[in-house]
Amino acid sequence: MKSEIGGLRTEFKADLSKEIGSVRSELSKEIGSVRSELSKEIGSVRSDMKKQFAFQRQELVSYLDDKFETNRRLMVDDMQNFQDAIITEVKAIKQETIVNSSHRVTLTDHETRLSKVERHLFSN
Repeated sequence: MKSEIGGLRTEFKADLSKEIGSVRSELSKEIGSVRSELSKEIGSVRSDMKKQFAFQRQELVSYLDDKFETNRRLMVDDMQNFQDAIITEVKAIKQETIVNSSHRVTLTDHETRLSKVERHLFSN
């Protein structure tokens, strides 16, 4: 009986080792399959994130370009208005200068004529 128990024990041990090996093999395959699926899923998520990041980056660049262009236009408008004001003032000053020059010429002519008249009147 002892030998039968020893044989059964050895047989049971062998069957158990075989079963454990089979379970390990199945678990290893299952873990490999899960790893593969997770790797694919992570790759897909990574790809989606890259696409989303590229899209968001493009949106931000577009928004900043629009904002910059709007501010640039406002600044150019302000500069043009400032230049217009300066040019208007310069034109007014130029016209005043022309009028004053004309008066100066007229006054110089009057002085010349007055001195001639005075010489003529006081010489007699």
